[in-house]
Amino acid sequence: SQMKSAIAKFAQKVTDAGTDTIALLYYAGHGVQIDGTNYLVPVDANVNTAGDVVLGAVSATDLLKTLELARAKVNVLVLDACRNNPFKSNTRGFSRGLARVEAPPGSIVAYATAPGQVAADGDGNNSPYAEALSRNLATPGLALESIFRQVRIEVSDKTEGAQVPWEET
Repeated sequence: SQMKSAIAKFAQKVTDAGTDTIALLYYAGHGVQIDGTNYLVPVDANVNTAGDVVLGAVSATDLLKTLELARAKVNVLVLDACRNNPFKSNTRGFSRGLARVEAPPGSIVAYATAPGQVAADGDGNNSPYAEALSRNLATPGLALESIFRQVRIEVSDKTEGAQVPWEET
């Protein structure tokens, strides 16, 4: 409920900021794919089965719809949640990595790695993706597409091609 409340507050701030706003939401944590639907799992969620996830997590599709309804000029959803499934691997419906989500008009959905793949945690405080993203977001004058292209190049180089970030627009 705290995660859903935080999303609602963010969406209201986006709405209040007006239609010229660029909304960027970065999610780092557990994300799982169940039957082609991505779920963002709160850190304190008690989930062991697919049913627990459906009831206790936030659907990425619902999150995108919430952002779309906030009416920003551009919505950017960054999912740094493409890790191995932390739950019972034999649970029916769970799949590796996250599923491809079609971005609504005016949106960019960025993934730490390609759909169905698993992202590296890295050796330091942040993942290779988080490091590259934070560095490139701070570069003045870069268009969003250029930022994500540069992140993809840096992460792919750092992981020797094992991880290739992905975007849907």
